[in-house]
Amino acid sequence: MKLAGGVPVAVAARSGGFEPTVEEIAENIGTYTKAIVIKQPQQPSGAVYSDEFVAGVVKCAKSTIST
Repeated sequence: MKLAGGVPVAVAARSGGFEPTVEEIAENIGTYTKAIVIKQPQQPSGAVYSDEFVAGVVKCAKSTIST
């Protein structure tokens, strides 16, 4: 992302767990946001995001990120 002039914004779960909430991601979406990158599984735990979480992120992205 930096190579293309982007500014990465890391979103960490406030709960201290491995999965941030959709609301925490939505709070970090700005007017210049063009993409959301979700990296999983989270090593070394091997935790995998739930289907509900991924669906929530997709819904959030569709409603807030303009093309």
